[in-house]
Amino acid sequence: MTNATLEMLPPEVLHRIFDYCDCQTILLSIRGVCRQLRDVTSTYDRFELKYYLNKNWNYQALFHFLSPTCITSLIIDNTNYQNNSNLIPLSTMRILLTQFTKLRSLQLVDVQDSIIQKIVSMISSGSLNALSIYGAKRHTDPQIISIATKFNLQKFVVSSLTLSEIIVTFWPTNWRLTHLEIGICHMYQYLSIVEQMPNLRTLVMKDFIVDVDLQMKVDASSQQLKSLTITNCCAHLHELDLLLSTTPSLTHLELIFNEYVYDRALDGQCLEEILSTKVPLLQGFTLFFAYRYALNLSARLVGVKSLIVPFLTSFWLEEKHWHIACDHTLQTRTIRIYTTPIKRQYKIESFSQQQREKIIDLFHFDQLEHIVQDMPSGERQLYVRMQDERFDDTPMAFLEGRIRPITDSVRCTISSEDYICRLSQISFGASIAKEALTTLDLSDSCIDDQGTQDLAAALEYDKTLLSLNLLRNRIGDAGAECLANALKSNTTLNTINLRSNRITDVGAQHLAECLEYNTSLTILHLDHNIGPSCIAVETALAMRTDTTSTTLDMTNACIGDVGVEILAKALRSNTTIITLNLSNNNIGDIGAEHVSSVLKQNTTLKVIDLSENLIGYAGARCLLDCLKYNTTLTALELHHNKSEYGLLAETVIRIRHDKTLTAINLSSNWLNTEDAQIISDALYDNQTLVSLKMSNTQIGCVGVQHLMEVLQRIPTFTKLDVSKSQIGNEGVQDLEHYLRDQMTLTTLNISNNDINDDGIKALAEALRVNKTLIQLDISSNQVTSNGTKYLTDSLKHNSTLTKLNISNNKIGTEGAQYFADVLETTNHLTELNVSNNQIENDGTQRLCNALQHNTSLTILDLSSNTISLQGTRVLADILRQNTTLTGLYLRNSRVQNKGAEYFADALKSNTTLVTLNLQLNQIDDEGAKHFAGILSDNKVLKSLCLGKSGISIQVWNELKSIDKNNTLS
Repeated sequence: MTNATLEMLPPEVLHRIFDYCDCQTILLSIRGVCRQLRDVTSTYDRFELKYYLNKNWNYQALFHFLSPTCITSLIIDNTNYQNNSNLIPLSTMRILLTQFTKLRSLQLVDVQDSIIQKIVSMISSGSLNALSIYGAKRHTDPQIISIATKFNLQKFVVSSLTLSEIIVTFWPTNWRLTHLEIGICHMYQYLSIVEQMPNLRTLVMKDFIVDVDLQMKVDASSQQLKSLTITNCCAHLHELDLLLSTTPSLTHLELIFNEYVYDRALDGQCLEEILSTKVPLLQGFTLFFAYRYALNLSARLVGVKSLIVPFLTSFWLEEKHWHIACDHTLQTRTIRIYTTPIKRQYKIESFSQQQREKIIDLFHFDQLEHIVQDMPSGERQLYVRMQDERFDDTPMAFLEGRIRPITDSVRCTISSEDYICRLSQISFGASIAKEALTTLDLSDSCIDDQGTQDLAAALEYDKTLLSLNLLRNRIGDAGAECLANALKSNTTLNTINLRSNRITDVGAQHLAECLEYNTSLTILHLDHNIGPSCIAVETALAMRTDTTSTTLDMTNACIGDVGVEILAKALRSNTTIITLNLSNNNIGDIGAEHVSSVLKQNTTLKVIDLSENLIGYAGARCLLDCLKYNTTLTALELHHNKSEYGLLAETVIRIRHDKTLTAINLSSNWLNTEDAQIISDALYDNQTLVSLKMSNTQIGCVGVQHLMEVLQRIPTFTKLDVSKSQIGNEGVQDLEHYLRDQMTLTTLNISNNDINDDGIKALAEALRVNKTLIQLDISSNQVTSNGTKYLTDSLKHNSTLTKLNISNNKIGTEGAQYFADVLETTNHLTELNVSNNQIENDGTQRLCNALQHNTSLTILDLSSNTISLQGTRVLADILRQNTTLTGLYLRNSRVQNKGAEYFADALKSNTTLVTLNLQLNQIDDEGAKHFAGILSDNKVLKSLCLGKSGISIQVWNELKSIDKNNTLS
């Protein structure tokens, strides 16, 4: 039988084949093939005839080949009906219908109610057992039912009939009807129907309405109903529970939910409870449930994997063997739950016959939309009204301010058979899924985190997709996390475009973490997202794939601490980047700590720029600590951060690698003892350093000790500033040993270090033997006249110290006398600052007496000492005699107008003084006018500082007008 042909089949088999063919095919095609088939067609007596009301067919010619008594099924079609005048006269129709004496089935398609009544009245009531009425209009006339009752029907289909306003008494009580298809009815009407039809086995209805008074309890029950189908269900599960409680004997159930009513997912657990308790005998079950979620959905995200979980129980898989599938169509935001395999198909009754014959599978919504594109405009508009949304010639996705044509439908599908989510793409121009999906463009598709969740679940097991475009969607941190988790398992995807979404730093971190597991991804676009660190993820991936670049410049990228953390993970394993620029990136202490962790492992980086960020003390400290482990970094920029402490790290790097370094300034950095040790270690091999400034720190005496240990080995070192560094007397003792042995230091500043007379005594002992120190600053300490005695005694033996600043101490008049003795007996000091030392008139008198004999002192600062008129006269007299003094500073010393007159008279004869500072004294217009002659005649004085506090603008302007050398200030 493998080579059997059609004509070799037995007649009874051929007759079964004919049952699926229309009349024209059998008589005009099959019958003419051969004599044997002609003979077989002559014995066939179950023809189905399609009768078109608006076409003038020659049915008499057809009956030449066919006896009307052989026609058991008749379809009267008025599809595309336009004008009543085109209808075949009813008299002609009556002649035809009276010949169909064995008619068993009658279908009426798109026929008006009035014509239906006339046609049905022409048919004998004895033979007809199936009547089906299809049409675009809703039939609400009770006469339709009364006419049908004259037949002893077993099957009655009037699916567009709505029973919401029809009294149930129109239904006959003695009908032997076994199959009924109706539209929408109330619950009480449904109960009346099944009660009045004891033979009813199959019921198909669009939907039912549960009345308020029936929601609590329904006592009626139907034991005869075996099959129930709801094709457009809008009921909630608790209403479905109520309905099924009336049909405990059901063995077959089909539930097709209306997706334009539901806005949430199906509760699988609740559905299982309803089916297992209300219909325990159920064997066949078909389900289709869909809902479209809103973009602003605020509920907890539920993905297809979560939705399918309730259907993985033993009830579904082992007891009933019902497999459930769930899919998510991303562009239309539609989630569907349905039984597999898909067996039942439904026709869209409001469409043309030509369209209905294409049999639309409601389980493939994309194909339905494809068919709608080809409909006539009127029918398409009807469909659009049904769906309550616009539908043009091309499917569209409606976005914020833009419309983009959708050419493909992308689905994420999962089945209870294997619990694996798969990705598929169905074209609107094709009926099957594309094979080997390698490129997927979902840009401008309004995909949010929920859509991304299911997309990620599909990507987790996908083995074909190479490129994914998610440009300009609504993906946030939750979606980014889902994608990141999927990428940990995906081994094929190499390009993802996530530009212009809603990902913050949180989502960026998730994506960065996945790169530690994923090795196939090579391109990831994340710019124009919310989180500034997104660009860091993109850069980290680019670093992994680029094995040639040596410079990474991310200036002004504002990646912040999170972005630095992401880059740090990539840099730990990078072996090519030498220069890293992260200036102006809002990096704080946490970000600096991440950079430090990199430097402990990375042996390639040589230059890092972290300037103009927000790094404070803690972050700078981390960077400094990591230098203990890193020996390859040659330059580190940390200026213009919150803390200047970072300069220490900069300096350490510079010291280690710059063998010609001569000056170091680490002032105002709050350095401690440990930091001094770090500096000392870095200077261990230095042989070129000249100057070291570490003022305003906390290095203390121990820090000074560390510095002295290394500085004494540098032959070029000459200048040390450790002022305001808490070194105290102990620190001075360390300096004593250094000054005794080290014969290169020329400048020492130990001011503001809480040094008292004991410390000065140790310093004085060193000065007795030191032959190099030229400039010494011990200002702002606790030196009294006793300490001054130690110091001045040593100066009588020291011939190299020329500049001494002992201001802001407490030497008093007695201390001034000690300095007067030195000035009178030696000629080494050239600059002496004893300001703010409580010297007063007597001390001033003694210093002036010494200046009568001294020929070396050029600058004397007596500021902030209480000098009265007497002291002023003495100083003025000295200016008339002294020929070496070039600078005299009497700032804030209570000099009055008379004193100003004394100085003005003295300057008439003085030929050496260059600077006279009288600021913040008690000089007003009267005193200022005394200097008018000096400003015009004295050619030596270059700076006369009076200040403006007590001088009027008029007098000041007069003085300035005669000041040709700009001396006045």
